[in-house]
Amino acid sequence: DGYFYAAHEAAQFADASRYAEMIRDIGGETKVFERDELAGRFGTDFYRRGLWIGGAGTGFLHGARFSKGLADALPRQVERFEHTRALRIESHPGGGSKVTTEAGSIDARKVIVGLNADLPAFGYRRLRVFPVGLTASLTRPLTPAEEQHIQHVEPWAVLSPVKGGATIRLTPDRRLLVRNTAEFRPEGISEEQLAHRRKKHELALARRFPWLPANAIEFSWSGSICISRNGRFIFEELQPGVFAAACYNGTGVTRACLLGRLIAEHAAGEHSELIGMALAIEKPPLIPPAALFRPLAALRFHFEHKKAHSER
Repeated sequence: DGYFYAAHEAAQFADASRYAEMIRDIGGETKVFERDELAGRFGTDFYRRGLWIGGAGTGFLHGARFSKGLADALPRQVERFEHTRALRIESHPGGGSKVTTEAGSIDARKVIVGLNADLPAFGYRRLRVFPVGLTASLTRPLTPAEEQHIQHVEPWAVLSPVKGGATIRLTPDRRLLVRNTAEFRPEGISEEQLAHRRKKHELALARRFPWLPANAIEFSWSGSICISRNGRFIFEELQPGVFAAACYNGTGVTRACLLGRLIAEHAAGEHSELIGMALAIEKPPLIPPAALFRPLAALRFHFEHKKAHSER
């Protein structure tokens, strides 16, 4: 049933009408909501202005189920190796590549690299893209008393119109999901850091649903998306026979599906208008070396989080 951009401070979404016009220009459906309407839709009066976006082909997917469904539907001639960590990719002098894993190696005439945020770990485009760590939490299913608090509303999904704001969802199995952290974190996350992020999620839920106990969170996890300075993606032949599509800048399901198909067609030697467009689009620009980039990135994220304080 579509999704929402919504803000706690109406001033944070002053241009909702302009954004709605943009969406309608590309064929979407929109409606601007104010506080009372949003409260009836979400079961919380936290949000004061929102924009619903819908129309054909518009909605939210369960990312893990979607990925698993794709894997389960692979044709018989495809072999899938899970829990098989690739260590390096080497070009053969006579053509083709060798992918070395912890358990052995695979030789192939052509290789498509779908590593996204881990692309630089294999030596590719190190000074073009970088990882941004996101952390989320999911509650246990709501109790009957808690359902009364939110008036048994239908499932919904809310994104923030402000960088650094929170993503909140009420899932079909009646759980609340929250994601309100984004940070430059190339080294991964520790258990202690994960617990700290979970506290931020508890606060975000308490601001929206003060009746929800702090121990309602059942799961917390973290992962990385791939970002470039100009929001452009990687789509190219990295070296003879090694192709890559990566750096989706936070729109993984849509861009990865489209670019994944196109890079497979490109590797197979096919030609199309879309492939030509993907190859011709502006590339991600250079980023400074790590010693300089780390403090600059930390400062940028600090600024964005401060600006989005009311929406976290």
